[in-house]
Amino acid sequence: MKKVFFTCSFLLSTIIICGQYIIPINSSENKFIKKWIVAKIENLNNDSISNLTLNTQNFLKKINPKNIREINLSKNLKSSISFYQLFDSIDYKTTFIATCIVEFDKAQMCGLSWGSYMFNQDIYVNRKKVNSQDDNDVDFNFKKGKNEILIVGKSYGTYESIVSFNIKNPNMSQLKLKIINEDGNPHSFGYFKVKGDKISITKQLDKNGEKKLWLKPGDYKIISSKSDNYIWSNTISLDENEIHEEKLIISRKSIISGKVFTIDKKTPQQGIQIKLIDDETKKVFISTLTDIDGKYKFLAPLGKWNIQILENDEYQLHQTNGKRTVIEINSNSNKIENLNFNISKQINGSWDKITMFDGMLSPSVLKTMVSKEDLLYIGTFNGLSIYDGIRIKNYNYENGLPNDPITDIFEDDKGFIWIGFQTKGLVRWKNGDILNHFTKNDGLPTNAVNSISQNSKNGDILIGTNAGFSILKNNKNFENYNFLDGICNGYTREVKVFGNNIWIGNGSGLAVYNGKKFKPIAYTNEFFNGANITVIETDSEGNIWLGTQGNGLLKYDGLKFTTYRKEDGLPSNFILDILIDNNGVWIATQKGLVKMKDEKIIGINNPEKDGLKDFIVRSISKSKDGIYFISSSGGIFEYDLNSFKKIMTEQGLKSNEFIFDIKLADDGILWAGGNQGLYKIDNDIVTEIYDKDNSKLENDFILDLEFSRDGSLWIVQNSKVSRLVNDKIEDLNTFLNIPKSVEVKDIEFDNNGDIWIATTFGLGEFKNDTLIIYNEINGTVQPTQNCAVTIGKNNEIIYSTYGSGFSIFNGGKFINYNTENGLSNNNVEEIAVDSKNNYWIALDGGAVQMFDGENFKQHKIKDGVSSDESFTLYVDDLDNVWVGTYGGGVCFYDGNIWNSIDSRDGLHNNTIKSICGSNGNKYWFGSRYGITSYTPKHQTPKIFVEKIETTNKSYNFSENFKEKFIVDEKVSFSLNSNCYNTKKEKQKYIIEIERKGKKIDKIIASNEYVFRPQKTGKYKLVFRSIDRDMNYSNPLTINFSVVGPWYLNPKTAIPIWGSLFLLILFSIYTTRKYFSQRRYTLKLKEEAQIKDRVARERLEEKNKEILDSINYAKRIQSAILPSNRAVKAYLKDSFVLYKPKDVIAGDFYWLEYYDNKTYFAAADCTGHGVPGAMISLVCNNALNRSIREYNLTDPGKILDNTKELVVEEFGQSEENVKDGMDIALCCIEGNKLNYAGAFNPLWIVRDKKLQKIGADRQPIGSFEYSKPFKSHEIKLKKGDCIYVFSDGFMDQFGGERGKKYKSLRFQDFLISIQEENMRKQRELLNKEIEEWRGELEQIDDICIMGVRI
Repeated sequence: MKKVFFTCSFLLSTIIICGQYIIPINSSENKFIKKWIVAKIENLNNDSISNLTLNTQNFLKKINPKNIREINLSKNLKSSISFYQLFDSIDYKTTFIATCIVEFDKAQMCGLSWGSYMFNQDIYVNRKKVNSQDDNDVDFNFKKGKNEILIVGKSYGTYESIVSFNIKNPNMSQLKLKIINEDGNPHSFGYFKVKGDKISITKQLDKNGEKKLWLKPGDYKIISSKSDNYIWSNTISLDENEIHEEKLIISRKSIISGKVFTIDKKTPQQGIQIKLIDDETKKVFISTLTDIDGKYKFLAPLGKWNIQILENDEYQLHQTNGKRTVIEINSNSNKIENLNFNISKQINGSWDKITMFDGMLSPSVLKTMVSKEDLLYIGTFNGLSIYDGIRIKNYNYENGLPNDPITDIFEDDKGFIWIGFQTKGLVRWKNGDILNHFTKNDGLPTNAVNSISQNSKNGDILIGTNAGFSILKNNKNFENYNFLDGICNGYTREVKVFGNNIWIGNGSGLAVYNGKKFKPIAYTNEFFNGANITVIETDSEGNIWLGTQGNGLLKYDGLKFTTYRKEDGLPSNFILDILIDNNGVWIATQKGLVKMKDEKIIGINNPEKDGLKDFIVRSISKSKDGIYFISSSGGIFEYDLNSFKKIMTEQGLKSNEFIFDIKLADDGILWAGGNQGLYKIDNDIVTEIYDKDNSKLENDFILDLEFSRDGSLWIVQNSKVSRLVNDKIEDLNTFLNIPKSVEVKDIEFDNNGDIWIATTFGLGEFKNDTLIIYNEINGTVQPTQNCAVTIGKNNEIIYSTYGSGFSIFNGGKFINYNTENGLSNNNVEEIAVDSKNNYWIALDGGAVQMFDGENFKQHKIKDGVSSDESFTLYVDDLDNVWVGTYGGGVCFYDGNIWNSIDSRDGLHNNTIKSICGSNGNKYWFGSRYGITSYTPKHQTPKIFVEKIETTNKSYNFSENFKEKFIVDEKVSFSLNSNCYNTKKEKQKYIIEIERKGKKIDKIIASNEYVFRPQKTGKYKLVFRSIDRDMNYSNPLTINFSVVGPWYLNPKTAIPIWGSLFLLILFSIYTTRKYFSQRRYTLKLKEEAQIKDRVARERLEEKNKEILDSINYAKRIQSAILPSNRAVKAYLKDSFVLYKPKDVIAGDFYWLEYYDNKTYFAAADCTGHGVPGAMISLVCNNALNRSIREYNLTDPGKILDNTKELVVEEFGQSEENVKDGMDIALCCIEGNKLNYAGAFNPLWIVRDKKLQKIGADRQPIGSFEYSKPFKSHEIKLKKGDCIYVFSDGFMDQFGGERGKKYKSLRFQDFLISIQEENMRKQRELLNKEIEEWRGELEQIDDICIMGVRI
């Protein structure tokens, strides 16, 4: 045992004394090199490098052991060394070396590959330099036995130096590739792609057009291209240890290309997935997306191929003459062009954009996050913006945030916002307040933060940084992990928590942490092992989705990886963000946004706003009402996928179409009639067109559609009535006995099956094979050119006309209505009937009227109707009224409120001629050039009162709001609802005002509500918000009181007016007495002089007595104040600046040492002078009793008890005494400080940065809304300066303009004197306030205590 101990001691002492480290030995049979010696050297010159390469072992002896590390990478899956995570103080002078020995059991050639980041390296094997500037892959003949590897390099850039090194498996195959152009010259520095069963990689040739590759045995194809020429190799089959040479000539020109248009054959579609299919195997060879011009192209190998397109979630093959197109590529093939597709438009929805013009700090958006309150947090290049759907609030360096790009934003389970910065650390933030700012000085491994998450089990904050993975516990202590712990290279880009596991994405791979152990996840492809993970998400099935920097998208199901890359349809292999919802996987890339569902990919682009194609999409988020926020370098796109979709020429309508009527069949098929024919529409796509050229329609002009009881579709075309039965058009004019001179405008079927026809000659009734036309002779209004017919709920017939009003026929007689008996004008466009048989009347020039059988009620623009010119009207199954207008879009009424939608929301045209709907779930609006479908969202929006303001004061609303307002005072309520799908002008609010049981309802279309109460009393205001889709929020109630002005309020008016009245009476009395007193005064003048002299002598005597009493009170007050000796005894490095305004003061400082704890405080009692001093005695005594008598130690509980004692003391008086004190109370025990405050805060200056700890907003004394005082615990560091004070210093008037000193100036002055000792600080503070005051009077007591730790 002694020998073992002696040997170990000797070896240890040898290493310490000599600084000798043994270069570790690795076996070549290992998958990668695990054991290394790593060292840091300053100012390494060429001679030193020469010595280093000649004898690395001896060179290590000369290096300070503090700069040497022995590392073992066995916890990882590859040799990747992050130098900067091992050493501090790295700069441009720093050189790193890494060395090891690899032992081979036989001599053999292997491939070497390496990569680096922020590191210029040279690589030596057995003292021979093996790397060059052009290549990071070489062959090397290793000798049998020990082979020494040496890596030497300098840091640059941000000095985050990383190097990876790999010896290829000797059983792999080597491919020697040479590619030349058609002219015979090398394809210098050109690119080529190697495609195998499991890999697809792109590499670069050298200047000679050559490249060596080490590949696993298997089958491969190689492609390279230049301009319009390309070449595919034949299949290359590689065996173990095989060396294969391949020479290719770029000469083939048989590029397959085409375009994708909409059905109109003119509008290109970008972002459409096109696949190249092997005609024999039917397997997908490669996939792509169409570009902004709708173009696609394939560089196909020899063989037979098909082209496949994704249309409406189904794949369709390209056809020629009705048969599958087969494209044969042979050695003689030329370009195959114009393989075009004409399909319905694939990207729908509506778009908007948020930019700097809307108030954002910067157009360069790096990260977005939607909070639990549905606020959009926007991290930009130079600050934080918060968007609530209406306005943007900004926070940047002027609000205390670091002036640095924001890299991540996260909301924890308590609603705190965590903000990561590119180089300035981590901030914990809420409602504009910076609660913590963590940097490297606080324990972060670096100030470069990339990702933030939270452990749902224990609340720990998880941070991914450039220098590793960190866990912040209790917002105090950091646990840091780097590449040696098994998290790949430790450059942590992403951290996410799913279930019990923490998934960590790094610069060279993926790791999982279960709270005990890190486990790197292997990706078997040798080229992608070490993928730079940029984002991690999970789907509902538990799959993990990984975005990478350059290696595409990975899906991990727990057993295997599936890769999606550019050749699978992604626009780029650089993935920046992922969002997963029920619509699919949304993938933000460096060249645009795509959506993937069931492995079908479609590009998301915005043709109305220049598109997203080729935009760098950095982040994607989604609001609760379904709006996607897509961030880019130009701002944020808002995308509403489902609310609005357009049916236009791209979906199959004819150009210049005007839709006059729409009807929905029971089978869900939509039928539309316009000026160019009849359309059958399925799922918003035109599937069939009927016109005069392909059917028995007499012309293409269709005015009206109606379904009969048998399900057939009846068609009105002015002079013609037809019906569609079994896809055939039948002429019904002869059947209906319609005279040739009569024009038919509308048709309806009543409850008995009778047919009613609106004609230019009057109202027609077809019954028992007979047509009867009623006109003015029969009692109708005068027929006009434009007319319509409607069936009422009681089977009455309503004949409406444009110019004459309308008639109601109940089977016996006609009752007519026009401007003479209620109509606002006679230009009736259409009438619809609700379930209560109310008639809703669309009037051209008169907006909308409702007729209940007795009275007319007008609805105008002031009521919310969007236009006075109404075109059409529709009542849905829920009795909502929909009105199509001329130029005003669609307005709708739910019985309480009118709202509207127009082109700003997603309508393609604001003139609406026809409307129909389905069960309140979907609506269609016909107009010029097409149809818009609208799917309202059914949700419960929120409502917030952000602020309440009066003329003189501003309030933040809370549930305990109980303020009083004055009669006729302007009270402004700022409202919000966070509805992103609702434009500001479309947001509505209902306000219910209740006083003494009486309620008044108001509807406003503004986010500002101004209330002017006209009567005193208790009020209740109930607010509800209504969004664009007519969803109502839950009610928000505010209770408050309204009182009269002081001169009308009895409590104040009677004393004041009474005093004024008495003063007037007294003035009259004294005036009458003036003259008599004047005479009497002259008489007594001599006597008065004598009395005055005597009184002056008495006054001087009294003043002396009072001054003696005050001086005695000063001695009493001084006796209760801590002595300087006591202060220095318990607060060694401290000062007290105490400056009473008068001889005695209301301010006091206090000190107590109890139970090994030092308590100190600065207090400010009500008033100053004698009254203030008397109150200070009561409060001082209460503090002493709370500790000495009640044995309390917690500052918050001490203040609670002190408050009770003070209230109890003053409560013994018959007077209503509400005096008390403000105080900052501290307790120091070791390196821990506990603090509680009543209005007075605690300031701590650390490293010349001032941190504020706020006090409770309540005094020590009687207070209506009192609550327990809160204690704050702060961990102190050496050098911290603690300050407690009253407000006298900051409230002092002075300076050149005679203004207050104020808090900000006080903060800056404290920071400026931090280099001085505490005694000097007191002198400087005293000098500062005296110079500031100048000749002005001191207005208040001043008390400041400073303590340095």
